[in-house]
Formats: sequence, structure tokens, C-alpha cells
Amino acid sequence: MKKYFYLLFFILVSCGKQQFATNKYAEEQSTSSIKTQNWNNPAYSQFTYIRPKVDFLIMIDNSGSYNYIKPKIEGSLRTLVDHISNDFDSQIAIAPLMGTGNSSEYYVIDEDPSNLIGVPNSQLIPLSQAGQKIVSFNPGLGKELGLDRTKSLYNDFRNKNIIRGDSHQMVVLISNGDHLSGDEPTPYDITTFAPQKYLGIKSTLTQQEQFRFFTVVPHTICNGVKQSYGVYRKVSGLFYNDVPNTFKTSYPTNGDSFDICGNFTNIFESINRTIQPEVLRHTYDYWPLVVTNDSNYIHDNDIDVDDLEVAIVDVNGNEKLLQKSTTDGYSYIGFQQGLQIRKLMNGVASRGEAYNGFFIKLNGQQNEVTNPSWVRIRTKTNTHYYGYVKLDYKPDPSSIKLIINGAEVPKSTTNGWEYLGGPSTRNIRIKGIGDYTPVTPAVTKSGWFIKLHGNKIYTNNSSINVHYFPQD
Repeated sequence: MKKYFYLLFFILVSCGKQQFATNKYAEEQSTSSIKTQNWNNPAYSQFTYIRPKVDFLIMIDNSGSYNYIKPKIEGSLRTLVDHISNDFDSQIAIAPLMGTGNSSEYYVIDEDPSNLIGVPNSQLIPLSQAGQKIVSFNPGLGKELGLDRTKSLYNDFRNKNIIRGDSHQMVVLISNGDHLSGDEPTPYDITTFAPQKYLGIKSTLTQQEQFRFFTVVPHTICNGVKQSYGVYRKVSGLFYNDVPNTFKTSYPTNGDSFDICGNFTNIFESINRTIQPEVLRHTYDYWPLVVTNDSNYIHDNDIDVDDLEVAIVDVNGNEKLLQKSTTDGYSYIGFQQGLQIRKLMNGVASRGEAYNGFFIKLNGQQNEVTNPSWVRIRTKTNTHYYGYVKLDYKPDPSSIKLIINGAEVPKSTTNGWEYLGGPSTRNIRIKGIGDYTPVTPAVTKSGWFIKLHGNKIYTNNSSINVHYFPQD
């Protein structure tokens, strides 16, 4: 009987432990990874377009016979003027080819007429009125003095600064006839006469980027067009021979002369193609990390400014890495207001381009950046240090097993863990080993806490596993 009692007691006790014993609780935690960001700001590397100066003298045939082709020409003239590129700093003078007895019968199209000399406001017109004005001149008086008129108007308009000394100078002569001033030889020998007129005009020219003498004159016969001796065409070709090859376009037989019986509205296409704006490259010795008015931006976005990756990127995408250095590299200078990052423009001192924000300084002339190169900056978030582990439940302290990044952490108040208790709420981020000052942005947790000591604190990209028996 006693033997049966002991057996029954053993069975009851064993079943009670298996059914009512508390299982060990396991918690898995992790910390955020370090984030990187490329601050690609090539737009801060700038240049300045200088629109080339291009001045036009357009002389329109106003002889009686020209009235026969005026309706046909009017639309083409409007198109011709409209073809002058907006990329040019242009001044356009429009005048009758033959004198009318009125020296003020000319018009000027100029965006900024303040530099003109002795040009009445009544002579200034907008581009939109050019088509109307160029076909409304009074009839000319006497013979057609086209080449002499060119010389006379060029000198007059140079004195008025309508034609500027440092510009590309374009003369356009439109006539349904030819030069018949009365001093032409008999018989008409253009092989000697035309060069004389060419040299006469050329002697008056001032220094310029280039001089072009376009003629829109008869090459063939059509309604309203007179027989041409070819003087205008010949002089146009002689001037074309003087054009630098960098500006020259190919017209196989006619140089800069166009047939008035054909289509001449593309007369300026070659000009638009060959005259390029001057590009002033900007050089920088400062570069923005981020442009902002918020002086707390770096702190609030948790950016580690002590560990920047700085590279100069050239036009082909090649990179030159810079080291942190006050003499040959970069230095972080923090938040600045109104910092002028541009140092030079085309190699000439020219402070400018002011911004608010956070900046680096490029140290050493070899590290300054000239457009189109720019600076890439890669940042990462700060390394976070954590001095506490939060538990969801009140633990039995003797049952705690703490594993961080796969390694078990011993219980120790010098280089391990200790149980603090709870429940409570705290910021688990600290400054670093031995310094438990809370750091912002805070990582706030609520529960029961373990405190870490020594080098057992943990950082970003950590995994934490805690096993313990919860207490009632």
C-alpha cells in the first residue's frame, strides 16, 4: 500500500510542473541602419552666356521700279528680319537705298537704345513694326547710288553707335537693279569698277568681329526686275572672300549674294549658325552641402558632417576624391548666411552667387571647381549609441540572458549588463561609452530596462536577443 502511495504522489507532482511551469520569454530587437545620401547638385555650377553683338544695316530699294515687286518682297522682308537670332545682342538699322532728301528717314530696332548717339525717339521702332516700315520709304531721288550709299550710311551709323566697333557687322542691300551712279566706265567693266567700290567701302570700316556685305539682287530675270551688270554681286563676293573661315558658309558661286527672284529668307541662317554666344565659366571655392534657411537642418536630419565623402565630377563623369584638409582638400564650415560661393568668372575675380545653408570650403587652387565640373557630396547618418535594452515584461533578473550581435553579454556593472527595473520611459540613445547623456533625436521606449556598461553598449545595425522568465 505504501508503495502505491509514493507512485501516485510522484505522478501528481510531475504532471503539475509540466502543466503549470512558466516558459522562458524571448524578445528580438534591432537598431536602424546607417543611411547614406548623395547630394548631387550640378546646377550650382553655372556659366554666363554673353550674347554676341551683331549689328545690321538693311538698305531697301526705294526706286520707282521697285514698286512692281514691293508686294512680293514685303512678306519676305518681315521673315528676313524675324530670322535674326534672339541669341544676339542686335541693333538693326533700316534705311532706304536711295536718298530721299530726308536724312532722318531711317529706323532703328534696339532693345537698349540708351547707348545710341543722336537718334531721335521717333526713329526707334519695335521689331513688330519692321515689316511695315521697310516698305514705306519715300521714292528715291536721282540715280541708284547703292555702293556709295553703303559707305555713307555706314559712317553715319558708326558715329551714332548704331553700328558698334566691336560687333559682327552685317550690311544687307536689297535692290531690283544695280549700281548706276553715273561714274561707271563705258563699256561697263565690273572687273575693275567693282573692286574700286569694294576698296572704297573697306577703307571706312572700323575694327570689328567680322563684316558681311549681303546683297539681294537680280541673278535672273523675273517680273519687275531690271537687267543687272552684276556690280553688287561682285562686291558682295569680294567681301565674302575676306570673311574668316570660322564664320564662312559655302555658297559655291555667289558668295553672300542672293537672287531677288528666288527665296532669300534664309539669308541669316548661316549667321545664326556660325556666331556663337561667348560662355563665361564660373569657378567656385565653396560648395553647398544643402541650401536651406533652417540652421538646425543638419542636426534634425541626423547627418554626420565629420565623415563626408567629397568628389569633384568632371564633364565626362570622372571623379576626383578630396580628403579633409585645410590646404589640399576640403573643410566643412557649417551653416552660413549669404555665402558667395563663386570666386572667378572666366579667370577674373568675381565674387557672387550667394546662398544660405551648410557648406564646405574647397582648399587649394587645384581643388577649385570650374563649370561644367561640379561637386558630389555623400553623407551618412550619425552613428547612434544605445545604453539600454527595453523588456516588454517584468523579468526574473536571475533568468536574463542577453545576446547582442550573436555574442552573449555577461552580467557586470563594469563591462556587461545590470537590471534597472521598471516600468518606466526613457531615451535609450546616449552619447557614447561611459557617457549616458541622452541624445536627440531621441529613441524613446517604455517598459523594464537593462543598462549596459563599458564596451557592451551597441550601435546602428545591431541585433539584440533577450531571454528571461517573466514575473507575475
